[in-house]
Amino acid sequence: MKYLLLALAGTATLSACSSNESLDEPDKDLLMHNDFETVAGWVADPATLTQEQAHSGRYSLKVDKDHQYSLTYYSLLGQLSPTRIRGVRVDAWAYEPNKDNSVQLRIGLNDAAGGKLMMGDGIAYNVQVGEPNKWVKISKEIVFPPNVNYSSQLVMYLWNAGGAGAGYLDDVQLTALH
Repeated sequence: MKYLLLALAGTATLSACSSNESLDEPDKDLLMHNDFETVAGWVADPATLTQEQAHSGRYSLKVDKDHQYSLTYYSLLGQLSPTRIRGVRVDAWAYEPNKDNSVQLRIGLNDAAGGKLMMGDGIAYNVQVGEPNKWVKISKEIVFPPNVNYSSQLVMYLWNAGGAGAGYLDDVQLTALH
């Protein structure tokens, strides 16, 4: 009887340890995450990488009246995901010193054949951030047009659409929509 109880206790312990979800298992749908401590995949104006404000680490992206466009992220969809995805969810942390600005996080898809814009969408800070001088999580699901393929190029950047104010971006994450 004693051995039977030990066997049952051991089986219960092993069953509790084996789970389909693991805390150490990375999110299989996570396509990209960047906290701007490194800038792999991001090109263009390095002056928009700043230490003035950061949600995590030391760096974030900044646009203002002198720098209309930030560093730009480029990646082919086939490099982001081995399977076809119908879109992405963008999550990031945004900071704006004042509410009256025209800063946007822009996401687009270019056709690989000629670089022609296939679609563009974004997150307007003055709509989602809400409270100035505070880091706020922003998020949006973006569905791709049906004609995208593995060679379509995803483009993402922070844009000051002509306002005098500044905007900061940190901890950007793209997750696949299936």
